[in-house]
Amino acid sequence: HGRSFGAMSASGCGTFDNRFEPQLPGFINVPFNDLPALHAAVDAQTVAIMLEPVQSDAGVIPATGHYLKGVERLCRELGILLILDEVQTGMGRCGTLLAEQNYGVRADIVTLGKGLGGGVPLAALLARGKACCLEPGELGGTHHGNALMTAAGGAVLETLLEKGFLQQVRDTGHYLREGLARLASRYAQGELRGQGMFWGLTLSDDSAQAVVKAAL
Repeated sequence: HGRSFGAMSASGCGTFDNRFEPQLPGFINVPFNDLPALHAAVDAQTVAIMLEPVQSDAGVIPATGHYLKGVERLCRELGILLILDEVQTGMGRCGTLLAEQNYGVRADIVTLGKGLGGGVPLAALLARGKACCLEPGELGGTHHGNALMTAAGGAVLETLLEKGFLQQVRDTGHYLREGLARLASRYAQGELRGQGMFWGLTLSDDSAQAVVKAAL
């Protein structure tokens, strides 16, 4: 996630191909939710598998449980890192603190942002086990560890972890899903997909305006 050269090189987003070059080598993109393609792409030079548990900008496409469990299993078998980009899926948006919890997996590295700051610019990289190898000051920047932003993140976490908060997210998400399902059945006839408060609805070309009008 983000606009660093590493993130842009890894994303596979064609938007960046001609504007920010040369990109960093070493990244291979494979189709989402396709375990055979992933197995075929992994070799002795692979050090990590990086993905979003729910693809966000691609259209709110959740990983299947079979797929994400299979990715975790492959990483454990080969001793490579599982990195989850939870910038858009984390911090309660999918009904749990982290979306990985909906799948019962544990990433070695998790990236967070957006909701973590509750409106102020804040991001974090979380690492578990052997992946947690950074020393204080090793990865830094002018505004890293800013006290004001960090305090905001702490307040967000306290709120998210209050009793009943995440259940309210799930209940509200269920209500949202029901409303979108009614729109879909009446106007769109499209696919409804997502988790918690994070949903996407595909529209046919001739139904978009009708759905927008009905939603107002």
